[in-house]
Amino acid sequence: MTIEKCINEFGVDDIIFEEGSTGRELYVVLDGEVEIAKFSGASKTSIIKLGKGEFFGEMAVIDGSARSATAIAAAPNTKVMRVNHARFVYLVSQQPAFALMVMDALSKRPRGQCGQLSGGPIMSDGKPTAFPVLMKNDTCSLIQAADDVYQIRFSNRAANVYLVRGSARTILIDTGLSSNYAAMVECLNFVGCPPEKIDMVVLSHEHLDHIGAAWHFNERRTFVAAHRLAANKIMLRDDFSMLRKMFNEPNVPVNIDIWLEEGNLIDLGNFRLNVMHTPGHTSACITLFDQDKGLLFAADTLMPGGVMGGVFGSGSIADYIESLERLKGLNAKILLSGHGRLSDAPQEDVRIAIARSHGLLEDTAQLFEALDARSNFEPIMQSVRDLNKLDD
Repeated sequence: MTIEKCINEFGVDDIIFEEGSTGRELYVVLDGEVEIAKFSGASKTSIIKLGKGEFFGEMAVIDGSARSATAIAAAPNTKVMRVNHARFVYLVSQQPAFALMVMDALSKRPRGQCGQLSGGPIMSDGKPTAFPVLMKNDTCSLIQAADDVYQIRFSNRAANVYLVRGSARTILIDTGLSSNYAAMVECLNFVGCPPEKIDMVVLSHEHLDHIGAAWHFNERRTFVAAHRLAANKIMLRDDFSMLRKMFNEPNVPVNIDIWLEEGNLIDLGNFRLNVMHTPGHTSACITLFDQDKGLLFAADTLMPGGVMGGVFGSGSIADYIESLERLKGLNAKILLSGHGRLSDAPQEDVRIAIARSHGLLEDTAQLFEALDARSNFEPIMQSVRDLNKLDD
């Protein structure tokens, strides 16, 4: 697997992108000079010239519109960094100074000039699965991952649900969305394990696509467990952290009965699931690992093909990498992730995910080196000071 090269070098008069082309990328000038111009036949009208640390194409990364001007290298050895939509969203969500820089630049440009400069986590890598599909309809699929272990995969944005039927007790890992509850019950009934036979629901983290249907189990007096950081957010109804606005779901509280920590053991008799605190996607993510059977329930920390689950709100790319390194050291045989197919190659999956994560971290460092964001941190710190002032 190779990391997409996002730094390109151009000679004088080389075209970076043409008017009318499409692409959801923002460009940052690392060295040299870039001219933004419009052409009418052989006639060229120069709009602006940009130097080191300035950026262009920012509207394209937001709305995907066609380029309304042409970008041309105007100096020898001009280097630019391409920031695609995924990286842009990451930077805005994780680096407030970057968001301030973009807003500041847009506000200072003359009316109409933004248009002149503008331009126009996949949850599966598409590989087939070798695991048997026991039931499938328009709403969901029921797939056997191992003896007494089942994946319920939904056709919408709900996270996967896992049923682990132990000799002493039975658990669900995550619940998907509330709107998928009826489909989940159908799958549970198919394997002879209706909701009343579930002893405990374990939530991998606080995002609503993973916990939305948990309140149904609260009503059944089934124990619901989550890492203490996730439990705190869920119990306080921190809707921002839970991404509630992303899903059209009933606003029903979820109660957490058991607050989990790193090192806890969930003993099901014939399964022994070790709780690992694996932050990165959020601060509260957990992974469950059965060392004897090699089952790795990694939620959104690791996905098939090394697909990154994204870094949201309380998450951190550095924490993400550290968590992936921990998973790399396990003797995992089957990856059971929060989205997408089952994988029988978790070691390869984690290798790719680590490479991608390091690439993202390196891209971010280069970008901030070019932009010199120090001046943008003072407004952030001032806003923190203002929050602590007493109202007049």
